[in-house]
Amino acid sequence: MNKNMKKINILIILGSLFLLYAFLGNYTTLPGYLRYLERGRASTSGAQLDLSVVIGMIKTILWMFSFQLGIYFTSLGILKLLSVKKVYFTSFLVGGLIWLIIAGIPKLPGPYRLFYALSGFIVLILITSLLIYWYKNQEKINKSFDNSSYYKLIGYVFFALASWDVCGLGTTGRILHIESAVKSGTQSLIITQTTKIMFEFLFAWFFSFIGHFFEYKKNK
Repeated sequence: MNKNMKKINILIILGSLFLLYAFLGNYTTLPGYLRYLERGRASTSGAQLDLSVVIGMIKTILWMFSFQLGIYFTSLGILKLLSVKKVYFTSFLVGGLIWLIIAGIPKLPGPYRLFYALSGFIVLILITSLLIYWYKNQEKINKSFDNSSYYKLIGYVFFALASWDVCGLGTTGRILHIESAVKSGTQSLIITQTTKIMFEFLFAWFFSFIGHFFEYKKNK
């Protein structure tokens, strides 16, 4: 095994372990964190800061970032495995690290209605532009359109639906204004909306996977 392959294996194994912890943490870390909050941010002995609290904090922080770190390291391993250009690998390495730092900021200002409205509008424009592209290039697309293209398109549709329904959580659901949500009785709407979003993401990733599977079989 050459030196490069060892690095690839380390990155993918490290990423896989983080992803595994992201799942297991729901049962090993989250319950303890919730009990900690219920006790008023204190340990079982009533102390605000002792060894058990420190260990719990480390476990919780690691769990909160486990999925992001898992995807990050696994993707780096795959990029190395694909022998992409150094500029691509470096840009992903640095860009991913910057995003992890941003994602780690515990509190951001807001909520700003204009930000969410503008972001939703940009998403709508991008979705519409993608559909227009498919429409305008239908002759070229028809020649190469196959099972993989069909299932990928279905995946795009569900990603679009999920993106739009997320916006609904902030508008009709009032999730950014908890007190208003309680007063207006939109809790059931929030539960319904989040369930729909989970199904939409599930279908989006499933059909995207099926599309790539057919593409793999075609090129095999």
